[in-house]
Amino acid sequence: MARNIDINLKISECLSHEDVITTLSPLFQAGKGDCVHLILDLTNTDGAHDVYPDYLLLIVSALRYLDRFEIKPSGNILYNPLKVTYISRMDFFTNLNVDFAEEIKRKDSAGKCIEICRFDKDTISEIYDSIIKILDSFPSIELTVLQGLGYCFYELLDNVLNHSEEGHGWVVAHYYKAESTIRIMICDTGIGIHKSLTTAPKDDRFKSYTEEEAISECINDKVTNGKGMGFGLYSTANLIKDCESELVIYSGGKKLHWGQEGKKVEDSPYWQGTAIFLELRSDICIDPDKVVDYRTDCADQYNDMFGQEHSLDDLW
Repeated sequence: MARNIDINLKISECLSHEDVITTLSPLFQAGKGDCVHLILDLTNTDGAHDVYPDYLLLIVSALRYLDRFEIKPSGNILYNPLKVTYISRMDFFTNLNVDFAEEIKRKDSAGKCIEICRFDKDTISEIYDSIIKILDSFPSIELTVLQGLGYCFYELLDNVLNHSEEGHGWVVAHYYKAESTIRIMICDTGIGIHKSLTTAPKDDRFKSYTEEEAISECINDKVTNGKGMGFGLYSTANLIKDCESELVIYSGGKKLHWGQEGKKVEDSPYWQGTAIFLELRSDICIDPDKVVDYRTDCADQYNDMFGQEHSLDDLW
């Protein structure tokens, strides 16, 4: 029997990712023939926080999850005309397949804006290169942070394609110069960490893992179902520690928080698949090769891929 699912999300009342996910979570109960009615209020009251791109990404990913059931939500999107340009510039409406008449003339995003992007095996390299080059264009971002991030970021994108069984994912990044912070979110609506790790794992000890154990262990070295090395989240956790930053992972009904106070796993509103959030300090000098336990020279790899070439005349 078809069900009616009502979603009423007011972005100014969402103070965390959990608030957004809590409202969106009923979408993951939808099935063929169900009806979804959506009221999405993007207006901000005076004094409310700006709309973070990672909040918008969660909304896009959850609503596009409905594509597999051929569900097209009804309802309304409310917005503040004075602030909607930024939301539109992030390709929010475009990725929702919502017609919106922009009142701006778009320019090349290189070095200026990182939009919400859908990636798959054919576009992963292009999107990775584009995002890193934009971040690299900001002189205020510490080079060694970018060198470490350059390795980890591709691994996180690749994890989605290797483990989600969905074939694509979503990503957004934003640099806040005043706070010396890079915010990155990568998410999918695939099978999630627990199912990925416990279904036909390379190591039999993973078969009996609970959902809590799976998300807790996923940032450790060599924890994998055999489709990868189990090094992407591990090196990312190293980067977070060295940069005195924050990593949050949502998968199924669990949330992992990793930061300076160590690791914490707790219950979370349900997210179908995996959502990974990095809030990375950009003003700390680190040893980028330490991030990967000196197993590869990620500093040189980054410089080879993104370093600027100078003629001898430029050096004097």
